[in-house]
Amino acid sequence: MTETLHTRSRRASLGGLLLQLVAFATTLALALVSGSAATGQLAWYLLGGVPLWFVALLVFRQRELADLEALDLEELRREKQATGGGEALFGDEAGGVGFRVAEARLRWMQRWLVPGFGLANAIYLAAMGLWAWRRLAATQVLAGVELPGLRIGGPGWPTLTHVPIAMVALAVLMLGTFLYSRYTSGMGRVPEWQLLRGCGAYLLGNALAIMALLVTLGIHQYAGTPTWEQALAYILPVVMVVLALETLVNFVLDIYRPRAPGVEARACFDSRLLGLLAEPGGIASSIADAINYQFGFQVSQTWFYQLLQRAFVPLVAVGAAALWLLTGVVVVQPYEHVIIERFGRQLNATDPLGPGLHFKWPWPIEAARAYNTGQLHELHVGFADARAVPKYDEALKQVMLWTDERHMGLEHFDFIIRPSTRTPVGPAEAPATAPSLGRDTETVKDAPVNLFRADVAVQYRIGARRLDAYTRTMRDPHTAIGNIAWEEVGRFLSGTTADELLGRDLAEIGEILRGRIDQRVRELGLEVVYVGLTNVHPQKTVAEAYRNVVKAEQEKVAAIREALVTENERLAKVAGDASVARRLALAVERARKTTEQINDDEQRLAAADPAAVQALTARLAEYAPQFRTHVDAVARLEQARDELQQVELDLELGLGYTLEQRAQAAQAVRDAEQQEQAAAADLAADLGSLRAGIVSRLGAGLGDTLLRVAEARVAQRYWEDRLAAGFSPTRLEGEAAAMLAAALAERWTKEMDAARQLVQMQNEREAYRAAPAVYQARRLIEVLVEGLKDARKFFLAFEPGSRQVRVRFVVDDTLRVEPIDIAPPKP
Repeated sequence: MTETLHTRSRRASLGGLLLQLVAFATTLALALVSGSAATGQLAWYLLGGVPLWFVALLVFRQRELADLEALDLEELRREKQATGGGEALFGDEAGGVGFRVAEARLRWMQRWLVPGFGLANAIYLAAMGLWAWRRLAATQVLAGVELPGLRIGGPGWPTLTHVPIAMVALAVLMLGTFLYSRYTSGMGRVPEWQLLRGCGAYLLGNALAIMALLVTLGIHQYAGTPTWEQALAYILPVVMVVLALETLVNFVLDIYRPRAPGVEARACFDSRLLGLLAEPGGIASSIADAINYQFGFQVSQTWFYQLLQRAFVPLVAVGAAALWLLTGVVVVQPYEHVIIERFGRQLNATDPLGPGLHFKWPWPIEAARAYNTGQLHELHVGFADARAVPKYDEALKQVMLWTDERHMGLEHFDFIIRPSTRTPVGPAEAPATAPSLGRDTETVKDAPVNLFRADVAVQYRIGARRLDAYTRTMRDPHTAIGNIAWEEVGRFLSGTTADELLGRDLAEIGEILRGRIDQRVRELGLEVVYVGLTNVHPQKTVAEAYRNVVKAEQEKVAAIREALVTENERLAKVAGDASVARRLALAVERARKTTEQINDDEQRLAAADPAAVQALTARLAEYAPQFRTHVDAVARLEQARDELQQVELDLELGLGYTLEQRAQAAQAVRDAEQQEQAAAADLAADLGSLRAGIVSRLGAGLGDTLLRVAEARVAQRYWEDRLAAGFSPTRLEGEAAAMLAAALAERWTKEMDAARQLVQMQNEREAYRAAPAVYQARRLIEVLVEGLKDARKFFLAFEPGSRQVRVRFVVDDTLRVEPIDIAPPKP
């Protein structure tokens, strides 16, 4: 068989076609054996090169036939010329074309068949790329659960098997396709063979895709990370669609591109993108031609451009090397921690790199994975939309009520809570003591509330020292911690009553929830920083009942406050100050009780020996200072307890005290208790021997009674002294001070009157002793004068002989009617 110039290109096309078919069949078989999704996508990508090699084979075969036809026609022309009859036949060009059937068919192929196969290749790549993408992104069913699609790193991907065998086969394919693509790309530099340039560029793209698949399988084999292979399964359909779009654009542009005679048209499937990889030297020549055209002269022939052209590759190489070496420098920000991976294997997951400058091996030997461990993330539990974010700006503009259906623009979720419990008590049963915690309880069947609403804010971050667990388990931390938070909040509320929720400190509840959620997310590499429970209220239908309860509570508090105001007013009116009045009342009460105790105990001591009691009482009088110290400690303890009770009451009613002041009052009670215990211990130690003697003489019962009497007498004097000091006119104010002042004034009046009477009596006694008769006459006259000074007086004058009486009235005397004068006459 006669060989022509295009016999070599025909053989190269045939070899490329066979290599493309072998590569497709091999990768398809490997995809079925290994279960690799990326290998299956690569097989359909390889199949797209078959029509390109096939049309190249047809064209180059037709070229070969056209050359053979031209040789035959030239031989026939020479023979006819030799016989002298061929001039007419071969001299006319138009007539000679009728004998060039192969050449006409070649032009038809170049005009219609090559673009048609290019269009078919574009349609195939676009359709297969979209189909492959949708197959990965379609809904998957895993264990009866519908999943949104195969996510990178998610469930549903097939398990890779026989990876080493696949890697060996892919390595052979990569080497063969790469070498053959470089061979055909070199042949494509010949203008008549430029179809091989498009085929070789497509084959080079196949070789690079095989190389990428080989790398991803190697990462899976040696690092156990399948995400690279899964990502490549998504990338290959994108590459197919991009090449299809480029071919379609070239096809449309070829319709309007003018064709010069004798110039081989460039096929539409000859990708310019893949050509950059197949012939990188063409980029420099294209740039040089563009510069020469812009400046109007041969800039590329200047010494500077020639120097730059010679030094460009070394400069790029040095720059690339410098950039590659810079990948070994790791700068960790203050809010980050970094894990170093060597070929996919984590080196320092338990001890990540902190903020600062660090060094590692350059990429791809080692890679740095930065994790933002300082950023706080927040989610909310308690709304119907689990991923919704409350609008706090709306909450600031309006008043939120329990009866509102939506708060902060969101609809609440109703949590089920435990109804209230009570201890069953029969009609005749009355517990003498408080029930124990282990006692059975009965659930109230008619509980008023079993639905509650709450807004729980959870703030979390990635644990700086838990990155090993985080990188091993976490893909979507927000969803994972959200599910755990919902579960823990629901579990806590289901075991809590309404009274506990509304009466308990919300900060304490938030801390309990934070501990529970943090304990569960530790294994996920997360850290819960804060959990806040806000906006806790019952469901809308029972909010009105709770509102009535709150109203009653407020009314109760208002009544208590009013009563306290009245109490303070009356106490201040009595003693000038409420605290002074309370202290005086306490002193009066304690003095009264000690007096009663003394009377009761002295009656018991009447049965004992009076001499012994008197002697022992005298001995106990020597310990009066010790008794007084203990009594004073008891008094201070009672005063501290009263102050603590008053502070707690005022704090509950909101009368100005703070938690810090309540803590101080509680500490004062504890200090007073310690002082009282110390004083009791000292008193017991001082009375040790004497107490034993008292018990031996009087017995245990009477001995304790005698000791109580001794301490009660000291306490009586102590409280009387307190009363005397408190009822001082210089300290007492108010009505009590006025009454005390009036009593003192009356006392002094009576005392002075009694003193006057005493002095007068003493003087009259001396006068009587000096002249008894004169004293008696004077006193008689004084009595008569005192007795007659207000009586009516009549002067009677008469003569004894004539018995004529003359009556003379006092001038200022008026006639008065006496009751005897108007009496009825006697019968």
